[in-house]
Amino acid sequence: SSRLSYQGIFFDAPNSNLTGDSTVTHMQSNLNEAYLSWSDGAWEIRGGKQYIVWGKSDAFNPTDFHTAKDYTLFNPDDEVRRKSSVSLSAAFTPQGGKSPFTFTAIATPVFAQGKLLIPASSLPPGVTLYNPTTPDVTPQSVETSSKISYTGSSWDASVSTFYGFSHRPEIQEISHGIFGTPVVATQVYRKITALGADFSKTFEKWVLRGEGAYVQTENTYGLNPLITPTHIDATIGLERPMGSDFRIQVQFIQRYIPGFYSPATIVGSDPVSTAVSQELAAANALLNQYQDAFSPSNTLRVSYSNENARIEAEVFILYNYIGSEYLLRPKVTYATNDYLKLSVGLEDYNGPQNRPL
Repeated sequence: SSRLSYQGIFFDAPNSNLTGDSTVTHMQSNLNEAYLSWSDGAWEIRGGKQYIVWGKSDAFNPTDFHTAKDYTLFNPDDEVRRKSSVSLSAAFTPQGGKSPFTFTAIATPVFAQGKLLIPASSLPPGVTLYNPTTPDVTPQSVETSSKISYTGSSWDASVSTFYGFSHRPEIQEISHGIFGTPVVATQVYRKITALGADFSKTFEKWVLRGEGAYVQTENTYGLNPLITPTHIDATIGLERPMGSDFRIQVQFIQRYIPGFYSPATIVGSDPVSTAVSQELAAANALLNQYQDAFSPSNTLRVSYSNENARIEAEVFILYNYIGSEYLLRPKVTYATNDYLKLSVGLEDYNGPQNRPL
């Protein structure tokens, strides 16, 4: 079989403050999927541009190593921000597909590249920031991953490995003037190695889900705050229906950085280099979520679905304890028929200026 999926998005908005452009109309043209697949029950082999989505948690998936998101695009459906990769994947289920075990291997020569929404206030004054630099396609840049999953009668679990790149870019200085300006910087994708695991268990109406990953970066011991340090991400959550139409889900999220050093600890070769490095490190920490050694968060999702009335509604809340910041997102969707859905919603971000939300 084969699949081809194209997406064109039109929107009207000002460009980033970094460019100084006036309000213009933009178009994004994306080839989301273009792949061939073959399956005989036991084997499933797929090659081409595709989405490879791992993980079971809501909103934040520590083991979702393959995909990336475009955070410059606001959309009521968060999956629209997801970006695909050019990959070759092979999954094998023994006993002609009847075994509870599945073994998966993936090679990705062209990985999914995320984009960040970067406020000018987070960067040093007078900075010139270039777009992300894509690594050349070489044998050394090919991402590889593997996964072993088990599906039981009331529970399932998996373990996974990943060797490749972080799909969120980081800011890297190219040069700066003798008095600190102008500063020229680019965005790069850095190598990571990761080990992940997830599980889910059903207890009558309750569903318990957990997911975690150990991610080793180029900044293994955290001594260079310019680079995201090695960290551990974990989520645990409960979900259950409330009556016939409502469902509630609560989740706890934690990021832990074993070797944490503040951007203020950077010392350059001179006062100007020290100041520039500290500001760029603070920007990277803000954009890539390593401002603190511990980063606890909670999510709550209450949803309503009535197929007869063709109405779906939900309220989603993400709360970060440090900074007391939150994202509130109510949304209502109405299906006029089997081919058309209309949605209306709100995204309310609130928190200190120096925090992610």
